Amino acid sequence: MEFERERALSQMDLRDALDLDSGAELVLTSPVRDPPALGEVSDLVQRALRTHPELKALEARIALLRATEARLEAEVVPRLGFYAGVDAAPLSPTFGVLGLSIELPVVQRNQGPRAVSARQRERAEAELGLEARILSRAVVSALHSYDASRRELERLTTQAVPAAERTLSFAEAGFAAGRFDVFRLLAAARDSLRVRASRIDAIEAAWLARIELERAVGGEVKS
Repeated sequence: MEFERERALSQMDLRDALDLDSGAELVLTSPVRDPPALGEVSDLVQRALRTHPELKALEARIALLRATEARLEAEVVPRLGFYAGVDAAPLSPTFGVLGLSIELPVVQRNQGPRAVSARQRERAEAELGLEARILSRAVVSALHSYDASRRELERLTTQAVPAAERTLSFAEAGFAAGRFDVFRLLAAARDSLRVRASRIDAIEAAWLARIELERAVGGEVKS
């Protein structure tokens, strides 16, 4: 009954994430397998710093602010213009006109917008550096958690579960032969169930750590 309750809660969380109706049926199609080993932490950190959407958004914002600064810097220098003309009326002497035009005001333009844009760029660069350090730590922490869960799962699969099953088989044989009482048999059965439940919990913990790692990296992580 506890398993049914937890499964119902998990399915409702999944329906919320997918925006499905409360009565939508969910069917597990992928096999429940042990999570595989992943790559080196340095490669994952470099990938996160290179492709994470949040970092890309901050980089695009910084590029936009730099372009704004460049435009404002270009507007500091007043625009210059040259013009030339020729007057060749039939009854007038022919003469040429050559001149230079300059845009007003001549100096001290855009100081306020330039200062605002510079401060915004500096703040965005600081945010980018801070976010990069946070992501790096998140990737390292998630990978360590994932590896620890995998090691726990491996020991449960290769050592704890077989040992509990051997103990249960031994207790069943002893109970059938009259050497053990029912309490010894029930204790062995409870231990076997508890170890198998621990293995299921370890699989869940490993895959949740895998999800956190992919969230930190910013995409799917393949073995």
